[in-house]
Amino acid sequence: MKGQTLIEVLVALGVAIVLIFAITIIVINTLNNLATQIAQEGMELVRKQKQSNQATFNSLSGDYCLGKEQTILSPKVIDCSQNVDIFKREIKINRSDLGSCDTPSANDAKVIVTVLWFDNKCTSTANLFCHNVKLISCFSDVANIPTP
Repeated sequence: MKGQTLIEVLVALGVAIVLIFAITIIVINTLNNLATQIAQEGMELVRKQKQSNQATFNSLSGDYCLGKEQTILSPKVIDCSQNVDIFKREIKINRSDLGSCDTPSANDAKVIVTVLWFDNKCTSTANLFCHNVKLISCFSDVANIPTP
């Protein structure tokens, strides 16, 4: 009888460990998916700004912050902090280093949207936001021609 109880406890402990591990994986994947969605929203906002006013977009260069429900890029002074719930969204518009863009021209830009977040696995005080998702896109100054 005592041996059977011990086996039952070990089986229950094993099941509990598997469940905790599965829940942890689900939470990590959910945060990663949410960060990717926030990055995509940032890229789409930059794309819309470019399409609505090419001249204004051509004047943008450098590091920017884009907070939750903002539609205008704010110049990054020191740090963007947590500007989208638990996430930090930063946008870099680079006009000089277009190495990964095909046949760059004068007003082209490489746009990098980075979304960062932290959890209890981030142990470095120098880098609190130890997780990130980064999207890179090349924007051309070629006029968009609508499809018929």
